Amino acid sequence: EQLFNPRLQEKYLAELQDIAGLCERRVGPLPDIDARCTRIDVEAFPGLKLNERLLYHGAPSELIERLTRQGLDPRYAGGHFGKLFGAAVYLAANSSKSDIYTEPNAAGERCVLVARACLGEAHRAQEPMRDALKPPERPDGRGPLSSVAALTLQQGGVVEHPEFMVYQSSQCLPVFA
Repeated sequence: EQLFNPRLQEKYLAELQDIAGLCERRVGPLPDIDARCTRIDVEAFPGLKLNERLLYHGAPSELIERLTRQGLDPRYAGGHFGKLFGAAVYLAANSSKSDIYTEPNAAGERCVLVARACLGEAHRAQEPMRDALKPPERPDGRGPLSSVAALTLQQGGVVEHPEFMVYQSSQCLPVFA
């Protein structure tokens, strides 16, 4: 099901412009995604490369309608599952990873959201960051990085599947359920 929420879309586009300014319109590449995952790059503004991706987010069925109306909120991190990388919105590169976090409704149906996410300048996490409220600071003092990309076990990290965390709700926009 395609989702359209004008209020959330405006917040997302404003956040993109803010990230573009903070990143000085240049970002480095994200960690490679392994061959089992489909990498879907998107650009809200043609030519403005901010590491925008379509990624998956799983949640219990009773929350899906609220998430499509209010957006994904990092303040609820850990409410249903762990928070290996702190209080963030957790997004995955493959749907099977997000499906782990779903719970069926009364009819036995499960739902995974597809979200557009602006990852900007990402911190490459090799270790858990359980108490994180934001990504680490940029080395040049311009404030925190835009997101966290958890490195997989094959990349020297601690997760089995590629995961990305954003700490601002406006950095992701649910577009499909």
